[in-house]
Amino acid sequence: MPHGVVLVVRGHWRPVPGYVPAPVLVGADGSSASQPAVAVAFAEAALRDVPLLAVCALADTPSILGGGRLLEADFEQALAKGEADYPEVVVRRQVAQGAPRGALLDAASGAQLLVVGARGRGGLCGMLVGSVSLAMLHYSPCPVAVVHEQEAYAGGSAVAA
Repeated sequence: MPHGVVLVVRGHWRPVPGYVPAPVLVGADGSSASQPAVAVAFAEAALRDVPLLAVCALADTPSILGGGRLLEADFEQALAKGEADYPEVVVRRQVAQGAPRGALLDAASGAQLLVVGARGRGGLCGMLVGSVSLAMLHYSPCPVAVVHEQEAYAGGSAVAA
């Protein structure tokens, strides 16, 4: 599987007087696929000097007793490393009871960049992105960065040319 960051940008950006930059948004669940996405999101938030909004949706919680608490604990652990590496980044957390697609699309309406991992949990072995990542690429109102697992992000901007 290829490793890297794929960035899809829509529309046109123009500076506006009095514009307050929107946060960077990351969809995370504490899985190994979301950890590189969290690292990229923290680096981008630090680079842009904006807050990071981290969203965790519980609809995919395993149907085991305490699954939601385990997912939230994994989510917190993933964010703790980023907070240690980037103490200047203000982190806002949002735990949603619904599906990841809806929670991320709602939050993306107020974000300047959405960062997601490419888990590929679908039934096709050759798929490079998961269904949530694919939905974000198609429907997100803001630019989307899809980070493949095991991505080593050196702290540069994912949007640098």
